[in-house]
Amino acid sequence: MLSSLLQTWKTRNEILSVAVSPDGGRAAAACSDSIIIWDVHTGQQILGPLKGHTLPITSVTFSPDGSIFASSSKDGTIRVWDSETGQPRAEPLRDHTKSVESVTFSGDGRLLISSSLDGTIRFSDPLTGHQAAEPLVVFWPTYVAIVSRDGAKLAYSYRGADVILFDLDTRNLLFQYLGHEDTVNHIAFSPDDSLIASASDDMTIRIWDTETGEAIGKPLKGHKSKIRSIAFSPDGKYMASGSDDKTVRVWDVKTGTMKGDPFTGHILWIYAVAFAPDGSFLISGSADKTVKLWKTAGSIKTEAPPKIVSKSSFLGNWNASSEVNSIAGSPDGVRVVAACLNFILVWDTHTGQQTLGPLKRHTLPITSVAFSPDGSVIASGGKDRIVCIWDSKTGNLRTSPLEEHTDSVTSVAFTPNGSLLISSSVDRTIRFYNPYTGRSVGDRIATGMHHVSSVAVSPDGARLAGGCSDWTIKLYDLVTRTQIFQYEGHVGCVNQVVFSPNGQFIVSASDDCSARVWDSAAGYVLCAPLGGNEDYWVRSVAFSANSKYIALGSYDGGVRVCEARTGAMQGIPFSGHTGWVNAVGFTPDGRLVSGSMDKNLTVRDLSQLAKQETTDVPFHVLAKPMAAAPAVGFPQPHILPPPLPPRDAFNVKTHKSTSMPVQ
Repeated sequence: MLSSLLQTWKTRNEILSVAVSPDGGRAAAACSDSIIIWDVHTGQQILGPLKGHTLPITSVTFSPDGSIFASSSKDGTIRVWDSETGQPRAEPLRDHTKSVESVTFSGDGRLLISSSLDGTIRFSDPLTGHQAAEPLVVFWPTYVAIVSRDGAKLAYSYRGADVILFDLDTRNLLFQYLGHEDTVNHIAFSPDDSLIASASDDMTIRIWDTETGEAIGKPLKGHKSKIRSIAFSPDGKYMASGSDDKTVRVWDVKTGTMKGDPFTGHILWIYAVAFAPDGSFLISGSADKTVKLWKTAGSIKTEAPPKIVSKSSFLGNWNASSEVNSIAGSPDGVRVVAACLNFILVWDTHTGQQTLGPLKRHTLPITSVAFSPDGSVIASGGKDRIVCIWDSKTGNLRTSPLEEHTDSVTSVAFTPNGSLLISSSVDRTIRFYNPYTGRSVGDRIATGMHHVSSVAVSPDGARLAGGCSDWTIKLYDLVTRTQIFQYEGHVGCVNQVVFSPNGQFIVSASDDCSARVWDSAAGYVLCAPLGGNEDYWVRSVAFSANSKYIALGSYDGGVRVCEARTGAMQGIPFSGHTGWVNAVGFTPDGRLVSGSMDKNLTVRDLSQLAKQETTDVPFHVLAKPMAAAPAVGFPQPHILPPPLPPRDAFNVKTHKSTSMPVQ
């Protein structure tokens, strides 16, 4: 790789830490005991030196919105600064009793996480400086601590050469990563939180899987001295490292190989590296008292995540003990029902406790569940060809199983007024029932040579959309039960269709690895494909309550959120599931629920979406996605565990690095 040195900024002191603002326009550097801010485009110093610390600064970091930045120091304090004026935003944080080695913001910007030689990791409010939660006591000097982008996991160095991964929500120690032979200087999460990388004095970088704890490939070797700092590129495909050998190197994360030649130019060891948010440049800070800005665009192709319009906080996991095929929410928002293989479970959204189930009658996997608009009954359809109607309070069957279909039932849905229950099947029919008696109502719809995988009813109750195995979406008049339109464009089976709450759009998910948004009246495609998914079948889709955003669940285990009109992905995919995501849904207050083959339902807070202008159409008219009023009472994020025991007492999985090939 041919590197291009764009700029060199000289200072009077060695550079111990660097950071780039979220908009990519400014760069900050910790210069001994002061901070300097540069305009990246002009190379002009625009703030500083900002003074206040009395000993060298160990770390500097911008908040996610770029309005403030924080610094930690060997003087035992943390300071928070206004990024426009350079003025302190609060009194120094003095909770640590020894040198503060690192400081970082949580993904939503509400917490500062700091590690110290005093053996504690602390959590502070960046605006008030007050302690936000009890400190985590790790009984060992901690050089670095970081939180995953989704706020669910904490990674920190332990006993010098080890890395600990901690679940902040369940209070469980997840993994103790072993393999380094000397002090770990830096840790980084990949942008999707699926990987952790660690850099060490042993001259290697190791990459670990955050879900399995296994080492990914062989240690990255090439530096000739201690590695001080690492950073993932915005798309997660590359990693930069800075070393005492005076070079910056860039690595291919998938192959573990170095991309081209090292970046050379520093004359002393390199303490810090950081990528620009769009991946177009890389900065490095050195003991030679310079900050260097290197061009990466062209030599490294990076894809920056689009603008994030919502915070993404993990709220809780509900274990279903079996694969989750479908989910739905009660109209009052109090309950969530899930189809789990051949039984049904119901949770209370306030407490997170299971309140009903397992409800058993199906003999084969259940494909779909739905609440009636009044919340009194739950409908389910399965591969055993039957539709069941359950009392949502007692869990008893309200009628005998409905046995009209002659093949697997693919989807169930209620009309908005609750007068009809609708089911689709591999037998190439759509059938209609009285949901309280179970009796058939009117004529069935024959779908021709291909079956309907999913049905959805328009908010006004006038139209029925069906996603079909012939790659089309068929629109029916519910009164006449005749086809009135056909949407074409997918090149794979359509797995799910959903009307937007305002009735203007239809979104479809397909095995062609895409989701498409259609004008429900005119029939043309508004945007396709939705961003962020090109390689995996899209299994499930859901609109936010204001019809502005769409969630996608896919076979890679990821959950993506896209802007409905443009298709642009908002941020990066949410990680956490280890199996394909069969069901997704929003609540009106912006919580996102996803159900997966990994036997879990995951709840996330995207409430910033709900703050935008909403529609008057109730969310519960959607057929298959989560449909509920504001869900409250999920386990709150950032609940900290009690102090940790010494290393020998750890009851966690430990993983040593192996020489397994990169997958």
